[in-house]
Amino acid sequence: HLVEWPSPHSILLPVFHQSCLGLMRVLIGLALLGILRAVVKPVSFQAACYFLNTDKQTLMQQEFHLKNKKKLIADLFCKFVTFAAIGFGITFVAPLLFQVLGCDRPSYWTEISLA
Repeated sequence: HLVEWPSPHSILLPVFHQSCLGLMRVLIGLALLGILRAVVKPVSFQAACYFLNTDKQTLMQQEFHLKNKKKLIADLFCKFVTFAAIGFGITFVAPLLFQVLGCDRPSYWTEISLA
């Protein structure tokens, strides 16, 4: 037999305005993600080629194989830097961008408390 306990907090459904702001945040976040990836990925691959003293076109044409250390290092460096930039952008840049555009959630920075 299940006992229903009263909820300590009332649950409010989002109103139309809040839903529109949420959709806008999703679309802006996805655009930010795409822009970050499109910019950071080629720049990080070029940086990896510079650090490895090799030509970008040479590495791009080579076959991906475990014995090909330079291509392996360049690809891993590129992926690491790209994912780090995306993570930083979504965690810190996107909420600040939302705040500048006026579509942020005011409680974003404080809604998770350790109390």
